[in-house]
Amino acid sequence: MSDTPKIEPGTTIHFLEPVLAFGVSFGRGNEVVLTKAMIESTRDSEGRSWLDNLTPDEQVRRWGEVRIGISRLPAGVEPWHEVGDGTWLDELARAREMAYAQPAGPLRDQALLDLHERFPDRPTTSTTLRRGTTL
Repeated sequence: MSDTPKIEPGTTIHFLEPVLAFGVSFGRGNEVVLTKAMIESTRDSEGRSWLDNLTPDEQVRRWGEVRIGISRLPAGVEPWHEVGDGTWLDELARAREMAYAQPAGPLRDQALLDLHERFPDRPTTSTTLRRGTTL
């Protein structure tokens, strides 16, 4: 079994799957810096916490998948699982809105290039469906 870093106040964790923790619902891509109160709130009557062992092997044993990483969110990890899922569409809409909020000119041009790089498979702004076809 691999060693897990010691969890203490100030430790940053990130979420790879939706998790309800510390009374908050965290989604994929969220990060949190742990406080002493947060850590203590996870302890049972014998002083054990699910934060005591967050090795990938233990997470798979406990939850059937790795849900939490002990670090900042790695670069390139997006909050969606698949292109086209609900989170992906929400992020695309948010990024498009932010890009078009830039003043016309070089700033907006760069924001739109960044949008195209982050969302290369985005749908066009208009789609024609054949009768009886649904998305």
